[in-house]
Amino acid sequence: MTQDIQNGSTGTTLMLIIGESQFILDGQVIRVDAGRSVHQAAIAYIAQAASGPVQVTAVDDGGTQQLQVGPDGSVTSVGTAPVGQGAEREGSVTPTGQGPTTSTDRGVPAKRAISPTGETHGNAPDSAHSPTAAPDPQPSDQNSRTPYANDARTPYAPATAQPVAAVAPQEVPQSRAERRASMTFLPGTDEAFSGMATPAKVGGWHGFLQSIGLEKKVKGPTPEQITERAELRAISQHWAGPRTIAIVNPKGGAGKTPTAVLLAAMFARWGGAGCLAWDNNETRGTMGWRTEQGPHEAHVRDLLGAADDLMRPEARAADLAAFVHHQTEDKYDVLRSNPRSIAPEERLTSADLDALHRVAARYYRLIFIDSGNDESAANWLRMIEHTDQLVVATTTRPDHAEAARLVLDDLHAQGQAAAQLADDAVVVVAHADQNEAPGGEYLARFEQLARAAAPIPYDPGMRAAHLRLDGLRPDTQVAWRHAAALVAGGLGTQGQTV
Repeated sequence: MTQDIQNGSTGTTLMLIIGESQFILDGQVIRVDAGRSVHQAAIAYIAQAASGPVQVTAVDDGGTQQLQVGPDGSVTSVGTAPVGQGAEREGSVTPTGQGPTTSTDRGVPAKRAISPTGETHGNAPDSAHSPTAAPDPQPSDQNSRTPYANDARTPYAPATAQPVAAVAPQEVPQSRAERRASMTFLPGTDEAFSGMATPAKVGGWHGFLQSIGLEKKVKGPTPEQITERAELRAISQHWAGPRTIAIVNPKGGAGKTPTAVLLAAMFARWGGAGCLAWDNNETRGTMGWRTEQGPHEAHVRDLLGAADDLMRPEARAADLAAFVHHQTEDKYDVLRSNPRSIAPEERLTSADLDALHRVAARYYRLIFIDSGNDESAANWLRMIEHTDQLVVATTTRPDHAEAARLVLDDLHAQGQAAAQLADDAVVVVAHADQNEAPGGEYLARFEQLARAAAPIPYDPGMRAAHLRLDGLRPDTQVAWRHAAALVAGGLGTQGQTV
């Protein structure tokens, strides 16, 4: 690694990924002491080993920055005017903030970014707003919509919505009383949250570069941060009444368990406690193997035996801890199946499923059910009747995708309620093997069959023995955040099944 940094001036570009307490430099993990800036530690690490300017592609959960790091610790963003030998760098400073802090727009191409609300951000030229300006070119490659279209390490950025021309309503004169009733000096909820009412702290690379004087201070959040806040707000809300999310695909190995676990983790991390991941699998379900075990070995059969007691008025929420396994990092609970028993011993009837769901709905606000593989099983069919939001999990393998398509098709034959679930489904498409082609084509097709489709990039952390959000790369966490926000978008209008 040191040799790579020393040779950085020959044209090598290093890949730097920033995490919460560590950074990854071209595959090498370097941990950072608590309380120290990970961004600053990464720059100092590169500078210490560099013999000349080093080109760096720097990634964090706020986006990607192209940087040049000098052996003196100076940082220059791509687009800054070239520096001659011994000349003072424009827009370059050391990580400690020493050195010239003058920034310039020379050599920086004008950029225009459109937020999810259609607003324009950044220092776009006046011609961008001119009626004669040429429209932005539309990508022709379907894969450009995925987080891994060009490089598996490129962070996911949800496609921004195109602004829709609004039709001006006819003005209706208001009386003075009506104006008084509708007027307020307080910001709206959306304004306050997005940071338009109060300047918000800018994080990520933008915040780091601003803190050392390399970027001009900007008012308000970046487009990426606006998207992040909107998605986190969707995930963090609480609905009136419990919601059940079923994760389905009749093909084994299609990603149902990781999808159930990581969606539960995302909602619990950002929305607070009250999230349950339930392994409704009678054929040796592995959710218990992929998650943290509590101080006992209880599983779904144990909870079923105690269901009546847990529904008594005197039952306490803490009593449930004897039957579920709390995830100490990601803050949700797991209801395990029994992987040591054969299927006939573990099959649940419709009445069993109802009893378990009554308990879950009493103690949890969000219930994520990993459905198993048998669509004809009584517990699978009854689960669908309790479902508020359907999630179909698949990988980029053709057989997994075809099974996902067929389950959507089969639900249309099971009545109006099941057909509506299929139409409103969210399909999660995981790039499970880095040797497979990206999933742009899969996304395009599933978006025609369901309400939305969400891509998940290839990540070795998805194969870990225990699934944790912090075990995934920043771009993968962003992709799961986007998937969770899509799921949240279907929960507000659904019925409350108990």
